Amino acid sequence: MRIIQAIEKVAFKGLLAVPRRIQRLAGKPPVIRGQSPEPELWWAMSIIHRSQRDNPTPKRLREEYAFGNAILDAPPPEDVTWKDRGVPHRNEAQLSVRVYTPPTPGPHPGIVYFHGGGYVIGNLDSHHSLSAQLCKDTDAVVVAVDYRLAPEFPYPTPWNDAEDAWRAVTDNPEGFGISGPIAVGGDSAGANLAIWVGHHAKVAPHVVWALYPPTDAGQAYPSNHDFGERLLLTNQRKNWFRDQTYPNPADLQSPRAQPVKHPSTRDDGTRVPEIVTLAGMDVLHDEGELYIAHLQAQDIPVTAVRIPNQVHGFASLRRFKSCQRAWQTAVAPLIDSLADRS
Repeated sequence: MRIIQAIEKVAFKGLLAVPRRIQRLAGKPPVIRGQSPEPELWWAMSIIHRSQRDNPTPKRLREEYAFGNAILDAPPPEDVTWKDRGVPHRNEAQLSVRVYTPPTPGPHPGIVYFHGGGYVIGNLDSHHSLSAQLCKDTDAVVVAVDYRLAPEFPYPTPWNDAEDAWRAVTDNPEGFGISGPIAVGGDSAGANLAIWVGHHAKVAPHVVWALYPPTDAGQAYPSNHDFGERLLLTNQRKNWFRDQTYPNPADLQSPRAQPVKHPSTRDDGTRVPEIVTLAGMDVLHDEGELYIAHLQAQDIPVTAVRIPNQVHGFASLRRFKSCQRAWQTAVAPLIDSLADRS
């Protein structure tokens, strides 16, 4: 199996590196709502879609996701150190986390980070490069959390694990090398977990950093149709993730699944600032816009970062120049927020 995977990886890398005149065989990138992805990225997405199967299984998707991220993401910075460890959670067992430490002398603020993947795929390894780069760019200790996944552990387990990991870090920040403000963040499904922690955890984060978050699992939006085919996250795949995560349809109306339709203020009335980044060509775009408006209506400080011509998952596609630029745009407000110790 490892030999086959190695051959597939070499073949895939070879396809990505073919000359532009060959890449044009995929056709011109689509123009949707006046936006269009980078041609090289469009070629990569075309290859990915040709390799996808109609009847996915969690096991197969996890393998494909790990395979794709290893090729499509940029390599991690070499001067960031990291170590795996466990933290306790409510079932008296251990959650795995990976702690990334900047190369600079402290003190360092902290970020508790939840990976994306529809609550079904992804792990510490799939987001290793992203987490290390986040550590490097923010000069913060990053604690990446390996929360348990659906369908083996459906709703509400990922949210419970997120709360428990946050509690473990905020109860003992010095044990993780953190001195200063602690943010919570994530991409895609992980961004939703970060939002939940920001609204409901006992200790409030310094800021919530949410990259292209799902904020309304219970309702369809026009962007589901407009960007629902041939881009990295299709509407069909989004709905498949939903069905794996929420076996009970009634849970789709919960505050975890629909933060856009529930109060965002904490029980004590405090308002945690949020940084919400939207990709312009994303099936989740419209619910993200509604979530930003929802925060504004509650007088919650929100920095809205809108990145046109960009697709869902760009933070894990940083080998492409447009995605690298999008990452730098998305992380800049977080760098500024953590530098403000007030």
